[in-house]
Amino acid sequence: MNKELSHQGSTPGPCYLYAIKLLTKRDYSEYKLRQKLEQKDFTSDSIESSIDLIKQRGYLREDE
Repeated sequence: MNKELSHQGSTPGPCYLYAIKLLTKRDYSEYKLRQKLEQKDFTSDSIESSIDLIKQRGYLREDE
Protein backbone atom coordinates (compact mmCIF):
# COMPACT_ATOMS: atom_id res chain seq x y z
CA MET A 1 0.00 0.00 0.00
CA ASN A 2 1.29 3.48 -0.86
CA LYS A 3 1.99 5.21 2.46
CA GLU A 4 1.71 8.69 0.95
CA LEU A 5 -1.87 8.10 -0.11
CA SER A 6 -2.87 6.77 3.30
CA HIS A 7 -2.70 10.24 4.90
CA GLN A 8 -5.77 10.58 7.14
CA GLY A 9 -7.06 7.28 5.78
CA SER A 10 -8.11 8.50 2.35
CA THR A 11 -6.85 9.43 -1.07
CA PRO A 12 -6.09 13.09 -1.81
CA GLY A 13 -9.16 15.19 -2.50
CA PRO A 14 -9.85 17.73 -5.23
CA CYS A 15 -8.32 20.63 -3.27
CA TYR A 16 -5.01 18.79 -2.86
CA LEU A 17 -4.99 17.67 -6.48
CA TYR A 18 -5.67 21.21 -7.70
CA ALA A 19 -2.88 22.55 -5.47
CA ILE A 20 -0.46 19.99 -6.92
CA LYS A 21 -1.55 20.98 -10.42
CA LEU A 22 -0.76 24.61 -9.61
CA LEU A 23 2.62 23.68 -8.14
CA THR A 24 3.60 21.72 -11.25
CA LYS A 25 3.38 24.94 -13.25
CA ARG A 26 5.29 27.23 -10.88
CA ASP A 27 6.42 27.71 -7.29
CA TYR A 28 4.02 29.31 -4.84
CA SER A 29 4.44 30.57 -1.31
CA GLU A 30 1.96 29.18 1.20
CA TYR A 31 0.17 32.53 1.22
CA LYS A 32 -0.24 32.66 -2.58
CA LEU A 33 -1.26 29.00 -2.82
CA ARG A 34 -3.87 29.54 -0.12
CA GLN A 35 -5.23 32.53 -2.06
CA LYS A 36 -5.51 30.46 -5.25
CA LEU A 37 -7.37 27.69 -3.43
CA GLU A 38 -9.72 30.17 -1.75
CA GLN A 39 -10.51 31.65 -5.17
CA LYS A 40 -11.70 28.18 -6.23
CA ASP A 41 -14.06 28.09 -3.22
CA PHE A 42 -12.52 25.09 -1.49
CA THR A 43 -13.44 24.82 2.18
CA SER A 44 -10.99 26.16 4.76
CA ASP A 45 -10.64 22.64 6.21
CA SER A 46 -9.72 21.12 2.85
CA ILE A 47 -7.29 23.97 2.14
CA GLU A 48 -5.62 23.56 5.52
CA SER A 49 -5.27 19.78 5.26
CA SER A 50 -4.02 20.02 1.67
CA ILE A 51 -1.40 22.63 2.54
CA ASP A 52 -0.31 20.60 5.58
CA LEU A 53 0.22 17.54 3.40
CA ILE A 54 2.03 19.54 0.74
CA LYS A 55 4.34 21.03 3.38
CA GLN A 56 5.03 17.58 4.86
CA ARG A 57 6.09 16.40 1.42
CA GLY A 58 8.33 19.43 0.88
CA TYR A 59 6.50 20.73 -2.20
CA LEU A 60 6.02 24.29 -0.96
CA ARG A 61 8.39 27.25 -0.94
CA GLU A 62 9.39 28.44 2.51
CA ASP A 63 9.38 32.18 1.86
CA GLU A 64 6.28 34.34 1.64
